[in-house]
Amino acid sequence: MDCHGGADFADIRSAIAGAISGDEIAVAPCAYYGSLDFEGKSLAIVGTDPATTIVYASPGTSVLKATKGEGRATRVEAITLTGGGGDAETPGIEVSFSSLVLRNVVVSGNAGMAALYSRSGHVLIERTVFENNTASLGILIQARRGEVVVQDSTVRCGTVGVGYQAEHGAALVDGATFECANGRSIEIFHAQSRIQRSVLAGQLYVENEGNDDEYTVVKGTVLASGASVLYSGLVLENVVATGGLIASGSSLSLSSSIVTGQDCAITASGSTVTTSYSVFWENAANGCGFADPLTRDSTSKAVDPGFIDAAGSDFHLAAESSLVNAGPTTSSSNDPDGSRNDIGAYGGHFSLGGGW
Repeated sequence: MDCHGGADFADIRSAIAGAISGDEIAVAPCAYYGSLDFEGKSLAIVGTDPATTIVYASPGTSVLKATKGEGRATRVEAITLTGGGGDAETPGIEVSFSSLVLRNVVVSGNAGMAALYSRSGHVLIERTVFENNTASLGILIQARRGEVVVQDSTVRCGTVGVGYQAEHGAALVDGATFECANGRSIEIFHAQSRIQRSVLAGQLYVENEGNDDEYTVVKGTVLASGASVLYSGLVLENVVATGGLIASGSSLSLSSSIVTGQDCAITASGSTVTTSYSVFWENAANGCGFADPLTRDSTSKAVDPGFIDAAGSDFHLAAESSLVNAGPTTSSSNDPDGSRNDIGAYGGHFSLGGGW
């Protein structure tokens, strides 16, 4: 389809109306006006470049909706979605009891309750950028039940307080960058979640009930603003934390990780804290509310990690770092090349630098 008239349809909404599930709508570069609704059809809407293929929402409506049971083949690719929302109850993008893939999409200039709101949906956000959005709820991406996966994508909070909130569902964040330094990058409430190979500027906040169905595992990740866990279990493996870790009524496990530059590396109240093969460096205190981890864990230590450029947020280990090949000795913890685990975010099977 082509807004200049060089195809079967001149606007995307007409193409959707004329399509059947399984169709792919090829979208030529242009500015398209009018919000999109899949209307229960599992379609792929594919542009060529989000810089030149832009969909502008109809005033006061979601720019994109998948709310009528759309299936796993429902996809938007290589398009910019802008102008959605506009009031406190209308999100920029809405998904309800449906599936949606956003691939190589720019979500920008949206308002309303959230930039993307998913209720009992299955959403894959891949190679996509969220930026310059506002949200009356203070949350850019909100998922209630269902699952939202954020993969190889960038979320820039701007003035919004939370980048991604998952509640009563499942969450996977893989290879993502969150720029939310003035708030929280991710909030997890009563959800099974995994965060790996990512950089989070903005606190990670986890509040669960600590049962077998609700836990959070973080691997191969930089926590630039630290993490807080309440009534839950948080497992950190091969993490670099340049913000403090806080546990309240919880269990916190830290392995092959580095916590550096804090007034208190780990603050715990009514919690169980276990550490192994980890490094505490240039903290005023390593443990507050419980014994210093270094007094009860012979595998952890206080040494200079030997980062290539910590001031420039490059947390790769220099070749001469004593943390190279110094992590857990189990083969399941090995680096991607099969060598012994390097301590920090670039070691382990789910290394920030690659993995798998």
